[in-house]
Amino acid sequence: MIHKLKPKSEFSKNTISLISGNVLSQSIPAALSPILTRIYSPEDFGLFAVFSSFAAIFFVIGTFKYDMAILIPKSDKEAINILFLVAIISFLISILSFFIIFFFKDSISSILGIEDIANWLYAIPISVIFVGIYNALIMWSTRKKRFKRISLNMVVSSAFGTGSNVSFGLLGFGSIGFLYGMLIGQFASFIHIFIKTIKNESYLFKYVNLFTIKRIFFKFKKMPLFVMSNTLIDMVRIASLNFLVINFFSSSVLGQMTLAFRIIRTPMTLIGGSIIQVFLQKLSITKKEDTFDLLLRYLIKFSLFSLPFYIFLFFFSPVVFPFLFGERWVLAGNIGSILSVWMFFHVLTVSSGHIMILHKKEEVMLYFSLIYLVVPFAVFFFLDDLPFLNVFLTMSFIMALINIIFILYSLFFTYSLKHKHI
Repeated sequence: MIHKLKPKSEFSKNTISLISGNVLSQSIPAALSPILTRIYSPEDFGLFAVFSSFAAIFFVIGTFKYDMAILIPKSDKEAINILFLVAIISFLISILSFFIIFFFKDSISSILGIEDIANWLYAIPISVIFVGIYNALIMWSTRKKRFKRISLNMVVSSAFGTGSNVSFGLLGFGSIGFLYGMLIGQFASFIHIFIKTIKNESYLFKYVNLFTIKRIFFKFKKMPLFVMSNTLIDMVRIASLNFLVINFFSSSVLGQMTLAFRIIRTPMTLIGGSIIQVFLQKLSITKKEDTFDLLLRYLIKFSLFSLPFYIFLFFFSPVVFPFLFGERWVLAGNIGSILSVWMFFHVLTVSSGHIMILHKKEEVMLYFSLIYLVVPFAVFFFLDDLPFLNVFLTMSFIMALINIIFILYSLFFTYSLKHKHI
């Protein structure tokens, strides 16, 4: 009987492996969130949201998105050179970011509205190296089907990061406890996956040379031209949304929205993140004519797994949030209810985006990202006299609609690939 219940397909086995790690890694911050919301204020959450969204822009530039190209080559010898290319770029961007912050720290913090935590910006150059190489190693592990390694790494990152946040908060460090937790979580997860990769794949290092790295830099030039541009626009959108909220409303409102995003994105991280990691590996070896079937299976599987959770959040977030996190988080519950619809459709577009990359349609992603960037500005400026929830509801509805259009386009595109080979 037990044998019959075991997953038979490789896709299912790998997905379950990642979900098990994701469940454990997400259960840690979920269990500690009621503590975090009582030792940190909405303003603390808001300040860290502004800082982290600004830092994320440098994280994207820190790889030029060449990490996404690691899945593409048939040969491991070429792929390992891409990994080293990412490491070189990360070091160079880290140095560049240090000088930018050194000379323009005060101006940047003033524009972002975080003058009180201007010195936090010096953490960015350090994080750029950790995050850049870490992302490349995750893609390498995906290529090599090291899903248990990825699963364990999620737990390491979550345990060290969230545990540090709680520890520094209880010790009275205030909002900077979030920063220390972020750095410790990044460092711990980087060290873990770095050691594992060195142990298993160091034999490939002998194939690394500057000539190949230079050739790869130009061979996959669409990564920085389109994929990085697309991802960068997404990061700017997130940073801009935080900037709009803190300037049109307050850091407290931003903190409420930040907690809502953090909780509502949990099923996306928990289930969607696991399935998409396996989906990426399958996609890299799937024939063009079979891409439609693979995409459709992914969309159905994610919907079946996550829809009940999102429906629950839509109806019960206004009650659950203040009960779990304290009475001062009532607004976050209302935001969470609205956000659940947008996030459900948003996660479905992740698979579609990777299909566009592998089939040389990066410009399509770029167009959608530009629209995605403009919408929050338009909504906030045209509805600036309305209460926050009305503004956020309008924006979320439009964003969800854009996601649906992108999903339909992806299905149409992959369906056309299928019928070109009939």
